[in-house]
Amino acid sequence: MKIKGWVYLLAISIMVTVIPIALSQGKKGPQKASQIPCKLASQPILIDGLLLESDWKHASRIQLTFDTRGSFLRSARAYARFLWDKTNFYVAIVAKDNDVQSTYKGRDQRLWEEDVLELFIKPNFSSSVYYEFQFSPTNQVFDAYWSKRGEMGKLKEATSWNSNLRSAVHIDGTLNQSKDKDYGWTVEIAIPLDNIKGNKKDLSSWKVAACRYDYDDSWEHPKNTSTAPVSKEGGFHEYEVYGDLIFTK
Repeated sequence: MKIKGWVYLLAISIMVTVIPIALSQGKKGPQKASQIPCKLASQPILIDGLLLESDWKHASRIQLTFDTRGSFLRSARAYARFLWDKTNFYVAIVAKDNDVQSTYKGRDQRLWEEDVLELFIKPNFSSSVYYEFQFSPTNQVFDAYWSKRGEMGKLKEATSWNSNLRSAVHIDGTLNQSKDKDYGWTVEIAIPLDNIKGNKKDLSSWKVAACRYDYDDSWEHPKNTSTAPVSKEGGFHEYEVYGDLIFTK
C-alpha cells in the first residue's frame, strides 16, 4: 500500500512551524541520537552493494532502532555503517525485508511511496541547509538540497541539484515476487565530499540519520524507522535529533 504523495508533502511543509513549537515546550526536549563513528577507509571502496572490503566489517553498526514517535525498538530490522576518505563519504544501509518491492523508474521519483532507504545530512548546524537522499531496491535515486526545512513547494528546485553520488544495490531475494520469501537488501553509497557544503574544511559539525520506509502487503501502514529518535511531528526531517558524525582516522 502506498502513502498518498500529498500526505508526505504536507507533513514536510508544516515542520517548519511544528518542530520549533515542540522544542520550545517546557517539557523535556527530544532525546538525541548517540554519536556515530565514521572511520577513515584504509583501501579503495568498490561501490557494488556487496560490502566485501574489510573496512566495512570494522565500521560500527548503527541500528535503525527508533520509530517515528521516538520510541526505542527492541529489535531493529536495518542498520547503517559509515566510512570516509579524502574524496568521498561512504554509507552502507542493510535492511531485512520479507518482500522487496519497487516499481518506480527514473531520477528523483516519489520513492518514499514504496520500500526505500534514506540518508539525511546536516553538515552545519549554524546554517539551515540540509540534504536528503533516497534509494530504492532497483537503485533509483532521489537527492535533494534543502535550503531550509518546510519548503516542499520547492521540491522541483531542491531535486534539480545533483550530488553526483554513486550507489549500488544488492537484493537477497527476488524483486516484486510476493509469493516467495525474501531476506533483505543493501544499498552502498559514495557521496563526493566536495558536493556537500561545509565539507573538507570542517567535518566536525556533521549530523546524520539513516531512515527507512518498509512496506508489506499484509500491513495497513509502512513501518518507518531511523537511527535518530525523531518525533511524529518532525518526522525524518527533524535534524535536531540526528547523531553527531565523528570522523576518525
